[in-house]
Amino acid sequence: EGGRFYPKRELAAHVLGHVDIDEKGLGGIEYSLDDRIRSKPGKMLILADAHRRWYDSTDKAPDAGTSVVLTLDEKIQYIAEKELAQAIHETQAKSGTVIVQNPNNGELLAVANWPTFNPNAAKDSNPDSRMDRAASALYEPGSVFKIVTLSAAIDQGVTYADEVIDCQMGAIYIAGHRIRDHKAYGNLTVSQILAYSSDVGAIKLGLRLGAPKFYDYIRAFGFGQPTGVDLPGEGRGMLRRIENWTPVSVGSISMGQEIGVTPLQMTSAVSALANGGWIIRPHVVRAMRQGTQMTEQPEAPRRRVIRETTSATMRRIMEGVVLNGTGKLARLDGYTSAGKTGTAQKFDITTGHYSAHDLIASFVGFAPINTPAITILVQLDSPAGRHEGGQVAAPVFKRVAQQVLAY
Repeated sequence: EGGRFYPKRELAAHVLGHVDIDEKGLGGIEYSLDDRIRSKPGKMLILADAHRRWYDSTDKAPDAGTSVVLTLDEKIQYIAEKELAQAIHETQAKSGTVIVQNPNNGELLAVANWPTFNPNAAKDSNPDSRMDRAASALYEPGSVFKIVTLSAAIDQGVTYADEVIDCQMGAIYIAGHRIRDHKAYGNLTVSQILAYSSDVGAIKLGLRLGAPKFYDYIRAFGFGQPTGVDLPGEGRGMLRRIENWTPVSVGSISMGQEIGVTPLQMTSAVSALANGGWIIRPHVVRAMRQGTQMTEQPEAPRRRVIRETTSATMRRIMEGVVLNGTGKLARLDGYTSAGKTGTAQKFDITTGHYSAHDLIASFVGFAPINTPAITILVQLDSPAGRHEGGQVAAPVFKRVAQQVLAY
């Protein structure tokens, strides 16, 4: 009797999925392509006379099922999982995700989640470790979302990279609510607003853009709807309809609060800034093989979200984050890189307020700048001790990017 066996154990477990005792797919690609992967038994029909003598027989050969070729690269997947495991060990974070994508065609090269499981013994693992966080975990992105605010404002022509904005020494009032910055900044250029991650600066640009236009760009970047990735259980994120926004919403969303995203949505949005302004559907299935015949999957659909000039400006601004701002620990040796840090307070449902110590640290960026080959997202949930995205997530980006680019 045949049986499914995963020789690489935990490697890419969430993407591959697992099967039950009858080899029925229960997660990942095993589940979403179950009817095509699973082999179908052969049949033999025999006609016999009353004396049990055969006089006719027809048989149908067994169907071996289709083989699936993935876009994942085994070595890049190994690098991502190894560095994520090290980051979880160092920061004692509850969970985490690392995604590596080719921004030019949407191919996912690595999808690493923690906690993980061994698909050979999936029934011995708990449901939490089998969850594909990259596709379904919802989180508030925090300051990483400022790249959407800035690119929308620049694309609409309401600001430009070198415009000086008064950041009001770290405080701004919206509809009677006082929002405070993490530092008291005075005059900053738009580039510096991203580099130093000024909330007040981002809010002023969001207000200038206006709620209807801002909402249109957020939707265009793919937030509040599934990306269409070929993995099961994808979340749609959380974006309230514009008629349900409060007077404070533009300010909150400008700095990455009041909106929920999945790691895959955020990766796609940053890939659009890297590749010249195109949102491309992320995917893991490259081809299907039936016997000797290989069928390539059609090219992933793409649509323009910002102008090419806006994308070029954003690449330069995001390089400034790594060179002079909060993302200095993401600077690479021998390659240029760009990105954005995020430290988002988690909303505590029991108290109805944002938690002061439970945070999500993230960094998302790409490299090299002028010919981006990889987009990398690093997200760590509730790291202990040092918890800023620039301190704990940016170094993971550096370690992954350094190895992947060299490979």
